[in-house]
Amino acid sequence: MPSKIIPQCHRDAMIEAYLGGASAREAAEPFGYSYAACIFALKKHGIPRRSRSEARRKYAVDEDYFSEINGEEKAYWLGFLSADGCVTERGQVSLRLSIGDKCHIEKFVTSLASEHPIRTGEVKVEGITYQYAVVVVCSMKLAHDLMSLGVVPQKSLKMFPCDSVPQHLVRHYWRGIFDGDGSIFQVGGRKSLKYAMTLTGNYAILSGFQKFVERHVDLGANIQPKRGSHVFSLSYRGVGKMQELAQLMYNDATIFLERKMNKIDKLLQLPNQLRDWSHLDASKLEEMHDSFGTWNNVADELGMSRSQLWAIRKRRCA
Repeated sequence: MPSKIIPQCHRDAMIEAYLGGASAREAAEPFGYSYAACIFALKKHGIPRRSRSEARRKYAVDEDYFSEINGEEKAYWLGFLSADGCVTERGQVSLRLSIGDKCHIEKFVTSLASEHPIRTGEVKVEGITYQYAVVVVCSMKLAHDLMSLGVVPQKSLKMFPCDSVPQHLVRHYWRGIFDGDGSIFQVGGRKSLKYAMTLTGNYAILSGFQKFVERHVDLGANIQPKRGSHVFSLSYRGVGKMQELAQLMYNDATIFLERKMNKIDKLLQLPNQLRDWSHLDASKLEEMHDSFGTWNNVADELGMSRSQLWAIRKRRCA
């Protein structure tokens, strides 16, 4: 079969499925090709076919892992796969991350009690080469259980918060989603150092996360659309409240993305900057303004945002 009539994305997907344990026929079927298309793609990339004994071997996996969400790890991986995983109708469950997060895929494979191999590769995007690690688990039972929990094929616009997660495990589910689609970073200068915690995704997921946060932490933020796409973002900023949110999701956690946890640790090591502003009456604020020249300088001196200071001024000077 001439390679020019097989899109590169199809060839890559067939190779990943084959390396994940699927047969050449199983890897090619989702795209309507015969097994020969997969064999051709393997040859083009210099990947040897499995021997007959290897082809007969089945990789071990706990196919009932997602039958019931009854523990921290299951709730977490359900959330993480909702953000970064891929499930197909043909029974393939895959997780592909940057090469630096390969250890996280190893944790996933261990949780599944799986023997599926983790492969590495690279992809070029806009002239830049990125290395990745990927595991493709072939299990119709596992895939169908995940789909029943909302992790559906082409899920980006179809995902809704899963209501099958018990309340005592919900924070682990949201930690999984945040590890997959969230970010945490420093903002501000030395006098007004803050952290931002941002989650991106479709509106339903962000709305669910927003309600989860508001039930536990006194934090408010608006869901904002990203220009030119169907993606939305939700961002919180501060120090004290960010520490509360971080503790809510990560306190005593046994499963997490290492690089995300490193940033969480730095946030939690900062002195808690929640302060009592009751002494800031109208005359005190005016005195500080006279001393520091501008309201921006006053906000920096107090270690608060401009919007916080504006809200305090509005209440005190009304």
